[in-house]
Amino acid sequence: MSRREYLEFVREEELGRLKPLRDAEKVFQETTTKLARAERDRVIAAIENGEPDPGFRPDEAYDAFTLPNNEVSAWVEAQAASFVQENSDFFRSSVNQARMMDYLAANGVTLPSVESFKRAWKRLDSFGLLERAVEEPEPTPLIAPQAPPQQEKLMGLDLSTGRMREYTPWEVDRLTADEYKRIFKVRNMSLGRLTRIGGL
Repeated sequence: MSRREYLEFVREEELGRLKPLRDAEKVFQETTTKLARAERDRVIAAIENGEPDPGFRPDEAYDAFTLPNNEVSAWVEAQAASFVQENSDFFRSSVNQARMMDYLAANGVTLPSVESFKRAWKRLDSFGLLERAVEEPEPTPLIAPQAPPQQEKLMGLDLSTGRMREYTPWEVDRLTADEYKRIFKVRNMSLGRLTRIGGL
């Protein structure tokens, strides 16, 4: 057995020994993905049905915090305003505000802090349950209309009057070769002269 054949044999033996491990790893990854998807679907269904989200952790600093009923509204508004100010990525819409307040209430948070708002936002956003700002394309700058380029006019002989006059490019384009020669006094050059110039 040559060295090459031996190395190939060892490689195949190693691959054979590792195959069950690779197969088990593949099954594990597929199972983990399925479980994660099922958990995600279960959590989304619970959130949409107004049930508590087992994965949500409110701000522990405010667990025992209480306020008189007449101060609750002002507290929530102040905390919400601070949250919006600190989190410029949050898309402020009536749908998002209502969804976050419903989510916090479903999870037993009646006096949300800035941190509770932030955790609710991150959790809901991770499941795609909040609206996002629609990014509008950059407006195309308006280009000021430019005056058409000045058409170059050529001075030539007016064949009907015998006087010099200006010819526009449009008129020049429509001239026959013979008319062009007579109007602009183009002389014929001999082929020999052209050959000598080309041979320089």
